[in-house]
Amino acid sequence: MRRRVVLAATSLLLVLPAAPVQAGVDDPAGDKAFVRIVATAHDYPIVRAGAWSALLSSDPDAAVARFLATDYEFLIQRAQQTAHRNLEFCTRVRDTTNKEHTPEVHAAATYAVASGSAGIQAEFVRTGYAAAQLRDRQAREAKGEHEQALVEADWVFVRNLAAHDPGEQVRASATWATRPVATNTDLVEFFAHGWAYGARLDLEKHRRSGFDNEVRWRARLKTLTEAALAAAKTARETATELAKAAAVKAWQDVGAHSDPARSAWAQAQQLAERQAAYWAGIAVVAGGKTGPNWSAVVDPALGNRTAWDNEQQFGQSQARFWAEQLRIAQEGEQRVRL
Repeated sequence: MRRRVVLAATSLLLVLPAAPVQAGVDDPAGDKAFVRIVATAHDYPIVRAGAWSALLSSDPDAAVARFLATDYEFLIQRAQQTAHRNLEFCTRVRDTTNKEHTPEVHAAATYAVASGSAGIQAEFVRTGYAAAQLRDRQAREAKGEHEQALVEADWVFVRNLAAHDPGEQVRASATWATRPVATNTDLVEFFAHGWAYGARLDLEKHRRSGFDNEVRWRARLKTLTEAALAAAKTARETATELAKAAAVKAWQDVGAHSDPARSAWAQAQQLAERQAAYWAGIAVVAGGKTGPNWSAVVDPALGNRTAWDNEQQFGQSQARFWAEQLRIAQEGEQRVRL
């Protein structure tokens, strides 16, 4: 079964692009809705494809349940193998560069992804990326305008990012660009690509953490809910105090299981809100600057603001789902006590 899932997922990789999180699709409280979000927003292409395979199967209810129970973790493991890591890297580089500011890198990454060849993608990771970066750097240096446009305030700004940016990977990229031996070339590279690339990594880490946790929580929720329903049935049929107490405890377990999920999604919403506001501010700053370095930041900033806005909406929908599970558990417990 897993082999068939992987084959179906792999075939879908060629036709299903990544998409931002969208809120309010289908029933926001259902597993299908959650899996559809995974299908459109997970950063691993093979996981997205596996989710679509489940949704589009002849028996989507069973396929979605299997995806959450076993296939998700299996596809995560496959995605972390070398070939899929290479494709992920090529895709990320393609999506965080553009023809204007990093034409050689963007073209090479685009070709590697479009080729569908594991060998070409591996070659891009091994040497092609660095070679394309060098060509872009040499072209910028030949023109001279990027380094000439740098001012001390740019160094101060990026040093501040290294210390205070909300994203771990952006902080790391900014720290490297402003290390004691850094040159103007390093700072230009940060504006041209490093900032956007680090931001993409931060977004992907946030999404993956939420998806991973949610899959585990939902799998456990299914087990606990089934146990509570069975215990409630036994309590009704036997009408004994022991069975009633067991049913009450089972529904309480369901309610308690919602606590960490509700807390985690509340924190995720807060983080997404801060990130969205941060990138909105960066877009304003970049839009008010002149020169080729800051112009490279405008579009990524706007894109990140939208992405984090969508993450906030997704977190809200998941928080509502778990609040509903708590309500269901409390009502189940109350019915048993009557």
